[in-house]
Amino acid sequence: MIQTVAGNTVLGLILLALIGCAVPVDTIHYVVLRDVPEKPSFVVLPAYLTPGQFEYADKIEVSLIKAGVKVVTRPPQKAVVTQKGIGAAEAQPAKEIPSVKQAGATMTESYYSYTDIIADYVVVGDEDSKRLKIIKHETQELLTSLELKPGRGFATDDFRDKTISDALKALGIKVKEQ
Repeated sequence: MIQTVAGNTVLGLILLALIGCAVPVDTIHYVVLRDVPEKPSFVVLPAYLTPGQFEYADKIEVSLIKAGVKVVTRPPQKAVVTQKGIGAAEAQPAKEIPSVKQAGATMTESYYSYTDIIADYVVVGDEDSKRLKIIKHETQELLTSLELKPGRGFATDDFRDKTISDALKALGIKVKEQ
């Protein structure tokens, strides 16, 4: 009886391990191109600092890498903690002057410092609107703003790759033919 239970337990663990290994995992694979030109370089920033926006920015990075341009990492995020205080009156027994205590709330704001960016172009991707903006870093000139929503019959990744590649070509940036 004990051997049967132990055997069934081992068999169950083996089956669980095999089933667990068979679950597909959605992973973004990066292709590193060693022969990309030094100039121009790009950095991709999310429109907002949320997980979905970071994921969208990562997908745009993949499209830029596929286009054969130099992509640099994002600068570190900076965080500023601010404390805002408000006065609150506290009721006291009759004939006493109310005392005021400071109540405060802290708020943390995270951001990227534009001066920390080392790329020639800043690409801002917004997952919510599916928009992409390309900004020339030196002049802060908005060069293009385009929508990355595929029409019928287009795969999202293929459409994004082609649209970004076409936008770079229109700006006079040499891209790798795919």
